[in-house]
Amino acid sequence: MASSLAGAFKIYERLNSVNKVLMRKELEVIMAQKTLSKNTFEIINKILK
Repeated sequence: MASSLAGAFKIYERLNSVNKVLMRKELEVIMAQKTLSKNTFEIINKILK
């Protein structure tokens, strides 16, 4: 379920610079979670690259 929700963040590339900075910070917080699933990690990692 988390990986499906992470897909909603794919709008990252279309955001203005202010919102992009805010979203990046939140995605990095999510990526730091020890219980993060492999699929969710891969989706968020692709978004941030």
